[in-house]
Amino acid sequence: MDSISEIKSKLNIIDLIGTYTPLKQSGKNHKGLCPFHSEKTPSFMVSEDLQRYRCFGCGKSGDVFNFIMDVEGVDFPEALKVLAEKTGVKLDLKSDAFNKKDKDATSKIYEINEIASKFYQHLLNKHEFGEVGRAYIKKRQVSAKIVKDFGIGYAPNSWDSLSRYLISKKFTAEEIINSGLGKYRKSSKNTYDIFRGRLMFPLRDNMGRITGFSGRALFEDQDPKYINTAETEVFHKERFLFGLDLAKNAIRKANLAIIVEGEFDMISPYQAGYENIVASKGTALTMGQVNLLKRYAQTIVLIFDNDVAGADASVRGIDIIKDCGLDIKIAVLPEGSKDPDELIKKDTNLFGEVVRNALPLWDYYFSYASSKYNLSNIFEKKKASQFLINIINEIEDEVVRSTYIKKFSVLFDVDESVVKNQIDKSVPSTRSRFTTDVPEKIVMESGFEDYPGSEVYVLTLLMDANNLEFEAFSNVINPDFFTNQFIKDLFIELTDSRKDSKSFDVKAFYAKLQHSHPNVYSLFEKVYLRGRFEDTQSLSDEIAFAILRLKQAFQKRRRKELAVAIAKAEAVSDFTLVASLQKEVKEVSNL
Repeated sequence: MDSISEIKSKLNIIDLIGTYTPLKQSGKNHKGLCPFHSEKTPSFMVSEDLQRYRCFGCGKSGDVFNFIMDVEGVDFPEALKVLAEKTGVKLDLKSDAFNKKDKDATSKIYEINEIASKFYQHLLNKHEFGEVGRAYIKKRQVSAKIVKDFGIGYAPNSWDSLSRYLISKKFTAEEIINSGLGKYRKSSKNTYDIFRGRLMFPLRDNMGRITGFSGRALFEDQDPKYINTAETEVFHKERFLFGLDLAKNAIRKANLAIIVEGEFDMISPYQAGYENIVASKGTALTMGQVNLLKRYAQTIVLIFDNDVAGADASVRGIDIIKDCGLDIKIAVLPEGSKDPDELIKKDTNLFGEVVRNALPLWDYYFSYASSKYNLSNIFEKKKASQFLINIINEIEDEVVRSTYIKKFSVLFDVDESVVKNQIDKSVPSTRSRFTTDVPEKIVMESGFEDYPGSEVYVLTLLMDANNLEFEAFSNVINPDFFTNQFIKDLFIELTDSRKDSKSFDVKAFYAKLQHSHPNVYSLFEKVYLRGRFEDTQSLSDEIAFAILRLKQAFQKRRRKELAVAIAKAEAVSDFTLVASLQKEVKEVSNL
């Protein structure tokens, strides 16, 4: 047994982490306040079964070695020494390959990503295949310098061009899979490319290493518009900011970071001279991303769309990071500009004005409530007042709180004593501010941004079901109820593993996924570590309701698809097909 395995066999992750932060039993897992960021409500989960931890606030995750590296700020060899001392394991550092395998695997991903990036860049800049990419770059008004600085490339519209190129460079199929660049073909152990017919953006960490890629669709029939590298050993979306490697010096100099959502929303302002800008690659900023920015700036400015629907999602996202310790400001795009990319091309100076006029977080809440609710309507006014009362109630600084009590009294034309009295009656609660059900809450958690909340929720509930319950409920779930392929794959794997089994061997299942389905493996860890459904008495009812909601969404989606298909069949007088489709409509409705 090597040193790593011996240490893991002698050390329980619950005991280790429990010496740094108190943990309480929560179903099969343990829960506590995260030792890596400030929080009032526990979001840090530890699994004794998996010997893994994850914070659903900041995104930190890993095993005992990762924990010591993060909490003590040391590298792997030092973490190994610390844990060897704790467990009494003797190390022979000269002969022991304690971290060679892990280092080799990580280094290999960085290496393969660099080679893939050069492959994509060559095709964009010098090959006839890249003409469609060059035309798109010209259309988006991106300069040659920016293309070079960001390493933008083109993935050919071919099933295996990159895979064949990487194999020729002596990389194995397994290494291509582990890097997130390919998948196994169903009929063989050969790989096909994840990115095809797309403009490629290397995703570099703050040190400039390529951790993954984002591919923008260039053809009309492509869906989705953007594809990102799935989570790998080196790429974790919840702890990544696009462009930080190039923007960090400007951010440090300005002591301010501008945060937008997508690649072009970051690139266009950067090209125009606003170099202290990064992209979150998602609507909600995570604590993991905030912790990255803390190294470089005290103030962050988030740029939001001006539509109410977008603002609703953005406000829920802010709520997760509002206690991060940074000065948060919100800038809202003017009407007529759908995103920063469009605004910068209309008026470079106006973009700067939008950033300079960004509102402090608490002021933005008032602006948001005033635009969302009609204050001339008594019922709407009541909703707005309750929203803002709960906001004010969360302000700990008495001077700041007093300022917003005055602002509230002016906005609603009431005496300050009335406001204070209402605050005293109110119980601060994040959940009361938003009519946010559990699935939506899951979406906002770090690590679940890419997954439909209602689908993840069903899986988290099924984790708590015993074998009989799991079998009964899984039998009424059609895998097509799930829209996300990773969730569907995980459900199928779970169903196959728990079929005709008296007990579920979590460790064996986890190990199996690690080797056969790396993307599903990562999702399973998150689902298994997430907080459990506390009310065990009503678990079955909750699962049934969650499945019903999933089924209804599928029925609505499928009926819409069938209606389009029927219309097309009628247009060409294919009445046999029409009859068949109408029969399927009835079958879907009777599910």
